[in-house]
Amino acid sequence: MPVPERPAPAGSSSGSSPRARLAGLDGLRALAVAAVVAYHVRPGWLPGGYLGVDVFFGISGFLITHLLVTEHREHGHIALAGFWRRRAVRLLLELLLVLAACATAARLTAPGDSGLGDGLRGDTLASLAFVNNWWQIHQDADYFHHLGIPPLLQHLWSLSVEEQFYLLWPLLLAVLLPLAHGRHSARVAACLAGLATCGAVASLWRMHTLGGRPFGVSRAYFGTDSHSGALLAGCAAALLLPTLTRLARHRPVLGPPLTWFALAVLAAFATIGPDDHVMYGWGFAAVTAATTTLCAGCAAWAPPGLLEAAPLRMVGRHSYGLYLWHWPVIVTTTALWPTQGALERTVELLAPLPLAVAGQRLVQRPLAAAISRRSNRPTPTANLPAQPLRLLSARNAVLPVAATALAALSAVALSPSTAPNAMQRQLEEAARHEAALTAGAGHPHAAGTPTASPGTPPSTGTGSAPSPHRAAGVVNGSDVTMIGDSVTLGSAPDLHRLLPGISLNAEVGRMMESAPNLCRQLLADHQLRGTVVLALGTNANFAPEDLEHVRATVGARRLVLTTVRGPFPWQDSVNSVVRAYHRHHPEVLLDDWYTTVEPHQDLLWIDQTHPRGAGTTLFATSLAATLTASPS
Repeated sequence: MPVPERPAPAGSSSGSSPRARLAGLDGLRALAVAAVVAYHVRPGWLPGGYLGVDVFFGISGFLITHLLVTEHREHGHIALAGFWRRRAVRLLLELLLVLAACATAARLTAPGDSGLGDGLRGDTLASLAFVNNWWQIHQDADYFHHLGIPPLLQHLWSLSVEEQFYLLWPLLLAVLLPLAHGRHSARVAACLAGLATCGAVASLWRMHTLGGRPFGVSRAYFGTDSHSGALLAGCAAALLLPTLTRLARHRPVLGPPLTWFALAVLAAFATIGPDDHVMYGWGFAAVTAATTTLCAGCAAWAPPGLLEAAPLRMVGRHSYGLYLWHWPVIVTTTALWPTQGALERTVELLAPLPLAVAGQRLVQRPLAAAISRRSNRPTPTANLPAQPLRLLSARNAVLPVAATALAALSAVALSPSTAPNAMQRQLEEAARHEAALTAGAGHPHAAGTPTASPGTPPSTGTGSAPSPHRAAGVVNGSDVTMIGDSVTLGSAPDLHRLLPGISLNAEVGRMMESAPNLCRQLLADHQLRGTVVLALGTNANFAPEDLEHVRATVGARRLVLTTVRGPFPWQDSVNSVVRAYHRHHPEVLLDDWYTTVEPHQDLLWIDQTHPRGAGTTLFATSLAATLTASPS
């Protein structure tokens, strides 16, 4: 995430900042980026690690506002052109390097049909225009769940939110701060803080209302309107910092309890996954309040000793580069080695740091120094070491700047355009197959092995699916209604082949919370059969109460539940709920897909969730075996 120029402390005319305060915020950045990286490598390690982005937002809002207020106090105005120039130098140089690297990786892996670069051209253009978050909304992207390979640049949504903030908020301050003269300055600052607080509350309420809708979570998460609460709360804290500093002089003992409590709150929320309803109830507001308290506490009092640790300060200074590089590294590693082991996880955890250090020392700092010397303006202290590297001079700065711009154009030109990957093609073909059956144009009872979808690669590795001739045979599915999501939809041809007559109702993105109403609708239409299979849980967590609602709807019909498999953070929770419900209600059958596919992970697509090739046969075979294990 962006690291703003380091401002002077409140009430100081010095251009430097106090060591303790900067160390505290650098340490906080380090913890935030570490949480995000851990969450993206394996969500189950730290289910709430994604909240590190909200911590970054709070820090950015606080520091940027304090920087601008200090500039206005010292010089009587805010030089917007200089501010935006420094932001561009700070953010764009490393960003262009990452975009060029992603485009190159996508082109090099394109012959293998990994899907690594699918849609990268549009994502690149949106990232360069700093509207990536709205582009993700337009694409109906899901931050927490992906069909196939995740977008290489999806993590840049947060950079777009910050850049939109950097454009509008400084402009507002430049217009309103000149009204602060003499005795009116505190009043104007308080009014601006109130304005920022109202904006934060409005944004958090927008997050609450959108996130409470069945399909509004991604819109709430990506939207600038709904995810600016932490940014604006940080702004409010920075505007009130002179008042807080006076309070700190009179009540120095308040600082340590406040900052440690705020840190404890953030640590507690790091264990709460994105599917937990508390997050869109009051969770994001609590994280925002804790982050703001920690930033203000570090500035007005002193940071917790933990945040002053030298390793954390070092990582925090490279947090922007770490954030830029970590996601492409994770996605590329997953694309090349889908069956993740300890070595791949280690690479994903450790590789981003040397890339971030190299990008900053060899690209960002030298170019920033050259551009600054060429414009005869001092380079912000945050962007240069004590003795900056002198790899470039003002005379030859034009060449590397032009090369960087060329890299950006090349990234756009080389990036593949939007196209469905092989897994998406499988789902599209399965949907057409279902539509043909509904129209009476298909032949679902035909025997034999189904034709593989276009682009479906053959099974590789040591695992292989049990042959349907060796496992459960063809089972009559005429009394079975199966309600599922994209895993079921992608396996539709084999489900019809091994359970002829089955009624499938599968849809991409379906969640368990929609199952009771769907069952009621099917019941009203006289389409709910004697056996009801629920193959849900891939897209969100659910509680035992959701299953009780389904049972109350289907009545005495036989119910079959399935476990799920995937790298999403709610996998274990869903499977625990399903297995516990089966134990307490033995009449409810359990199709343990998680255990069935465990030794055959090579039969899953790159997302380690959806079956491919012989994997769809294994999925259908597992259900057929479950249905024949107990009599109707």
